[in-house]
Amino acid sequence: MYYIETWNIPADMNMAIDMIMGEVSFELKRPFLRIYTWEKPTLSLGRNQKTNDVNFDCLKKYDIDCVRRPSGGRAVLHWDEITYSVVFPEGTEEFSMGVLKLYNKLSDIFKEAFERLGYEVVKSGGRGSLKNPSCFSSSARYELLINGKKFMGSAQARFKKFVLQHGSIMLVPHWEVLNKILKVKGNIDHNKLAIGLFEVKKISVRDIIGQIRESFSKRYSIVHYDFDRILELLKEAEKLRGNYRCQSYM
Repeated sequence: MYYIETWNIPADMNMAIDMIMGEVSFELKRPFLRIYTWEKPTLSLGRNQKTNDVNFDCLKKYDIDCVRRPSGGRAVLHWDEITYSVVFPEGTEEFSMGVLKLYNKLSDIFKEAFERLGYEVVKSGGRGSLKNPSCFSSSARYELLINGKKFMGSAQARFKKFVLQHGSIMLVPHWEVLNKILKVKGNIDHNKLAIGLFEVKKISVRDIIGQIRESFSKRYSIVHYDFDRILELLKEAEKLRGNYRCQSYM
């Protein structure tokens, strides 16, 4: 498994990199793990999510970017978090797994990492709800919880050549802003439903990333992707980035 870290990348490029990474994964017949952050706070929408869930005037007011993910699911505010993506090419065992089976396998890997960091983590048995546009307003099956609250939201996208799963590991929530930029139905109190890792225990970002990488290394042979290859990957992603911008935001 190739490993990549990218820091403070523009929102649309982050989505394009995930997709190009999948193409490269297929060519090399090897999975990828990427850990990344965002250039600025960004709202990402699920592939089929309606833009009328979003208050675009508020996005501009708070200078928050907006992208549409290649995966499904609901809106996530990427801000004070660690983001990950994993791709498995066609021909791997993981590519052949069903959505929930792969989701469960990856949840086990992340769960092990957070437990070594001292967090008490359990997997949700819930089925989630699509009544509200926020990803963190409910917990789907196999999602990870601390004190009964969701701290990590993930989504999958399946293509002919590869399967992609990416997600948000929340460190510090920004519920007040999220509730303003999303048209949330009903009285949703995110504080009762979700939590940031730093609200439980503050650990360095580098330690968190290190334990995630360690958990994956126990199942896969981790190799750092060559820097020159990363530059080529970024060049290819530059060609696709426009596909993931929220058109209503332009």
